[in-house]
Amino acid sequence: RYPLWIAIGALVALAPLITPAPSLQFGQEDIGATNPDTTERQAYDLITAGFGVGYNGPLQVASKLEPPAQPSAEYTNKYNQATSLQKKLEKAQKQLPKQQKQLEQQQKQLEAEQASLERQQAALLQQQTALEASAATLQSEQASLEQQKSQLEAQQARLEAKKSRLQARRTVLHDKKVALAHEALPLLRQLGRIDRHERILIRRIDRLDGHPHRQARLRARLAELRDKEQGVRQELAPLKEQARHLAEQTVKLARQAEELPQQADQLQQQGDALQAQAARLQDQAAHLTQQKADLEKQGASLQKQGDQLQQQGDQLQQQADHLKAEQQQAEQEQKQAEKLQKQLTTMVTAAGGDPRGTDPRVVRLQNALSGTSGVTALTPPQINKHGDVVMLSAVPTTSPASDETAALLGDVRDDVVPKVEAAGGITSYVGGYTASYVDLAELISKRLLLVIGTVILLGFLLLMIAFRSVLVPLQAAITNVLSAAAAFGVLTACFQWGWGVSLVGIHTTSDGVPIASYVPLMMFAVLFGLSMDYEVFLVSHVQQHHLGGEPAREAVASGLKSSARITTAACLIMTSVFASFILNGDPTIKQFGVGLATAVLLAGILVVTLAPATLSLMGEAAWWLPRWLDKVLPHIDIEGTGTALPRPVAEEPEANPTGPAT
Repeated sequence: RYPLWIAIGALVALAPLITPAPSLQFGQEDIGATNPDTTERQAYDLITAGFGVGYNGPLQVASKLEPPAQPSAEYTNKYNQATSLQKKLEKAQKQLPKQQKQLEQQQKQLEAEQASLERQQAALLQQQTALEASAATLQSEQASLEQQKSQLEAQQARLEAKKSRLQARRTVLHDKKVALAHEALPLLRQLGRIDRHERILIRRIDRLDGHPHRQARLRARLAELRDKEQGVRQELAPLKEQARHLAEQTVKLARQAEELPQQADQLQQQGDALQAQAARLQDQAAHLTQQKADLEKQGASLQKQGDQLQQQGDQLQQQADHLKAEQQQAEQEQKQAEKLQKQLTTMVTAAGGDPRGTDPRVVRLQNALSGTSGVTALTPPQINKHGDVVMLSAVPTTSPASDETAALLGDVRDDVVPKVEAAGGITSYVGGYTASYVDLAELISKRLLLVIGTVILLGFLLLMIAFRSVLVPLQAAITNVLSAAAAFGVLTACFQWGWGVSLVGIHTTSDGVPIASYVPLMMFAVLFGLSMDYEVFLVSHVQQHHLGGEPAREAVASGLKSSARITTAACLIMTSVFASFILNGDPTIKQFGVGLATAVLLAGILVVTLAPATLSLMGEAAWWLPRWLDKVLPHIDIEGTGTALPRPVAEEPEANPTGPAT
């Protein structure tokens, strides 16, 4: 009754479902969208947590090398240098310990000789000390002897003086003044001598600083001289009184004169004893002098030995310095060798353990790939036995199904690899299952519209031949395209945009799931078959009623009446079948389930709504076909009877043709 409103309502209902379809982007399978309870998803998550999400889908870069790979000149030079240093170090390690041992033995021998020399020098020093002590004692005895000699001379002088005075007094007693003058004169002389002796003793005391014993004796002598001086002065003072007692003095002088020879003899004996003692001291001094000379010779000999030992020590020190310099040089060479070994290890590690991996072409490729934005790691190169093929794995920073990984693949193919190939000697290809899915998606995306257009065109031609109409196949094509577009829109919104993706049993950390590139293609193939089946089933019934004589709109109503239940039932059956795919854990199977269930359901609904509404609106024009085209097109009887249904006059039994394939 209301075909226009039914058509508009169907189109309005399809509009929001078709809207997401232009945003459809093809991706690739990603284990990260599978059920977390599956082992493959658990392995995926473990790899992601331990290494990074890109390790689940690395890019495989296979390169052909011409000529075959060879170790680089830098590696060869460092290897040769390290080998040479290693041999040199091994030789030094054998020689240096022997030289060190010899040097240590010589040093021990020299130290023993130095210790012996030091002991000899210590003994010589003790002898010198003892000799100096003996010399000091001898000098002290000589000084004491000199002092005694001086005292003896003084006594002799006093005896002589007394004798002279006595003689003078005997001869000139009569003259007191002369006697007193003679008496005063010796006293004055004696006072002068005493003064000189005092000065001499004072100088000796000053020079003998540090010899308290000798200073004490000299000070005692000085005290005696001073006492004597005091006595002389006292003698000078009472001269007048002495004059009064000249008589008494004369007697005393006589007695003294008698005692003088005896005192002179005693003094002579003391002088002889002092002379003998002086001779003995002289002999001792000569002996000490000889000992001192011998010690000086021994000291000179020891000094010469010390100089020789010092020279030997200097030579050993020079040898030690030279050996130390050699050891330092060996240590530097060892560090240099370790540095070279570390560099070689780094180069070989980066080369995958194969020195051929240091080939400049391989290194350029490694550097280019590792320096590419979006590459988080690069596996070491693997080179075949002949060295003409090398394989690298570039690990992206993103998951295998992400758009960034696809963009990275394009950058590597379009920018990175050509620059490396421009240097020559290498031809690289980027593969792996991630690249294969990207390539498949790109290929299908380029051909999908062509495939859809070709299928729609062929379906249009077949329906035009079967139903001898232009608008009927056009309506069927539009209905098919609309149902496919709506199914693509639902697929895009659910999986790509992530609207309700958890409702279909997909649990992922991202917002959506990439749509496998082959899903829309295969989904359209299945949809086209079922949709065209429903369309042919409906239109064939309409055509039969129309050929039976019913007007166009009545034929549509009659055809719909006889086919709607079967079409709807078949649609619901297939929708249920495809919806059961959603229960599968594979995200791609879920995509097939959602897409096909939606497409078949929409196709069935459109076949019982939009298609009959459109046929009703077109009326008789729906069966229009140009004559020239009718002559060109072959004639095909869909039912194979060659007759049309009679026009119904009353209620006729419902036709029961074969239903649509399910």
